[in-house]
Order: sequence, then structure tokens, then C-alpha cells
Amino acid sequence: MTSILILVSFLLHMVSFTVIFQLYKRMNANQQLDTSEIDALLAEYIDEIKKENIRLQQQLVTLNKRENVETNQIQLVEKEEQDDSYNNEQQDEITTSLQAKILQLHSQGYTASEIARQLNCGKTEVALTIKFQQNAKLDSSK
Repeated sequence: MTSILILVSFLLHMVSFTVIFQLYKRMNANQQLDTSEIDALLAEYIDEIKKENIRLQQQLVTLNKRENVETNQIQLVEKEEQDDSYNNEQQDEITTSLQAKILQLHSQGYTASEIARQLNCGKTEVALTIKFQQNAKLDSSK
């Protein structure tokens, strides 16, 4: 009788250990699935950010071109007005864009917050302009 009870106890222990082991394997598999899902979501998020950065760079280039065209047009109008008022005496004015001022101050060693304070613009705008310029330099050197 005792041997039967020991045998039943042994069998129950074996079944319990098998169930515990199976549950442990399932739990590890679920954690790995969660990790791979998170990795996939982060990769998608990074791709979206890259696309948005490229779009923003293109908009900045377009805005710079527009600003340069507008500046050139303003300079032409001013030049014509000066020609009329000063009897062909020419005075050239150079207007620098915000991005050019940011990059100039950055090359002089100012920090982003100092540049933002001096030019009365946002720190993020300054940081983005500097980063875009650095990326453009990296892209052109490739």
C-alpha cells in the first residue's frame, strides 16, 4: 500500500513539474513576442520620423529659396529706388536669413540657447537648423 502511495505521489510530482515547465516555456515565448512587437513599432516610428525630417528639410530648402528670391526682389526694388533718388549712386544691402545667422553664430561657438536668445527665436528651431546643416555636410561628403 505504501509503495502505491509513493508511486502515485511520484506520478503527481512528475505531472506538476511538466505543467510548470510548459507554463514557463509559454511565458518566455510571450515575452519574446512582446519584445519583437515593440521592436517593430519602434522601427516604424523611426521610419516615420526620418520621413518627416526629410520633408522638413525639403520645406526648409524651399523656404530658403523663396526667401532668397524675395530678398533679391526687394534688393532690386531698393536698388531701382536708390538709382532714382541718388542719381545712379548705388548702395547694396545684404539681408541674411535666420538660418544663415544661426549657422554664423554657431560657427563662432555660441550654444543653441545663446543663439535663440540673441536672435529671438526658439531653441528647437536653432537646434534643427544646425542639425540639418550638419546632415547636409555629411550627405555631401559621401
